[in-house]
Amino acid sequence: MEKVFKGEVIHFPGFPKTGLLKSHVSLRFGQVSLEDYRYRLMIPMKSAAQKYGVGLICAEIDYPFHATIGQGTGTVDFDEKDCLVLSLGIYALPIFFSQVAMDGSNVLLAVSSIDPEVISLRKEVAEKHAALGLKVDTPENILHVSVARIISGTPHAIKEFAQAVCLLREQILRIPLRMVVSGINTANEWRFLNSLK
Repeated sequence: MEKVFKGEVIHFPGFPKTGLLKSHVSLRFGQVSLEDYRYRLMIPMKSAAQKYGVGLICAEIDYPFHATIGQGTGTVDFDEKDCLVLSLGIYALPIFFSQVAMDGSNVLLAVSSIDPEVISLRKEVAEKHAALGLKVDTPENILHVSVARIISGTPHAIKEFAQAVCLLREQILRIPLRMVVSGINTANEWRFLNSLK
């Protein structure tokens, strides 16, 4: 939140084309979980943004709702046929997201601790990316969903919006969002992030 309250937020410019070079692996979640997210976080967040004149793009409307497990970067457009085949042990796992934060232009939904199943899957993904000769990029010590990205708004408007996000953060901290894993996505990153357009 520090950059927000200093007025240093740079509007999100869009997903970079460098994503075409990346294999992207992420968790997807069931419809009941997504409905809970919409009701408890997305709708009030969008209402606050509209109230204060802040433009957002949101997960599940403008790009898929997902939690990144790992990525691998190559030197050519990543082909869908090279997508990884992964173990299925994480299906139906409930993950409790209790943290809401703003990191620059991003609004994040995160866990307070990472489940052992997620850690194991990240290790498997990193090993398979390395076997494909890709540069491995595995997030450490965080599992999160970028639930919104700020695309427009004055510094003052964004500060007002951030105050509303702080209230939502308190609500989610008291009663975390229970998100049940419904699948593992393996895809070209850029095509995946732009798949709802």
